[in-house]
Amino acid sequence: MIGAALGERLRADGVNLRCTTRREDRAGADDLHLDLEADPAGWPELPEAPVWVICAAVARIADCRNDPAHSHAVNVRAVEALAGHAHSKGAHMVFLSTDKVFDGAQPHTPATTPTCPGSVYGRQKAQAEAAIAAYAGLSYVIVRLTKVLSRTDKLLTGWIENLSQGKPVTPFSDMTMAPVSLENVVDALVWAIRTIPGGIVQISGPRDITYEQAARHLATRIHADMGLVQSGFAASAGLSADETPPFTSLDTTRLYAESSIRIADAYDLIDDILAARTQHA
Repeated sequence: MIGAALGERLRADGVNLRCTTRREDRAGADDLHLDLEADPAGWPELPEAPVWVICAAVARIADCRNDPAHSHAVNVRAVEALAGHAHSKGAHMVFLSTDKVFDGAQPHTPATTPTCPGSVYGRQKAQAEAAIAAYAGLSYVIVRLTKVLSRTDKLLTGWIENLSQGKPVTPFSDMTMAPVSLENVVDALVWAIRTIPGGIVQISGPRDITYEQAARHLATRIHADMGLVQSGFAASAGLSADETPPFTSLDTTRLYAESSIRIADAYDLIDDILAARTQHA
């Protein structure tokens, strides 16, 4: 999602870029087939480019927990190899990471806080971050993201559809997010590509809300029966307490100090999704 949106923005800005994909049937004429799960020794020759943006990952928490060997190959081994290739070609590296490198025990976690992940996914991203930071001479930016919402987010648009039809929804009352819009993320990545600020930049919504609070906000906005919003629990979906921390928000002091990007409140993002859904109904 992020890679596609970023590619679209850069092309619209007239930037010359090459995209990679692991799906040969979906590769465009100028795209490079690259399967990060494969042994890096068998990768094709990577193109010359001043900036490399690493968007690819196995990002579902359950997928990483259920098949850690596969996710490690993509989330850690491939990133280490890409860092080496980028350094050898004199390229800057922009790497997308996550709030899950922390345990979520406190809100607005500063970037300087030592990583302390609770999930397999978080541990793998923390390993990748450490490998990048330890690579001598590599120019890099690590961009940590909280939950990214597009205007077509399947979960929220599904809630809108069900609530509008008088059907119940069961959002988690014990799982939080500090969402950011896909547009804000793309803006931030374009800024990072152009300025190469170095080190770690965190992109986060200003506060955490539960998924149940998000659904109740939607129900209020569309005047649905509030009784349709029935509390669900992450444990019932197989998620452990380590995988559903009380907070996900990150400190964004650096982003605000060095860029003009400002992140909207969670409920404003949800209203935007609702407005987009209504316009296309």
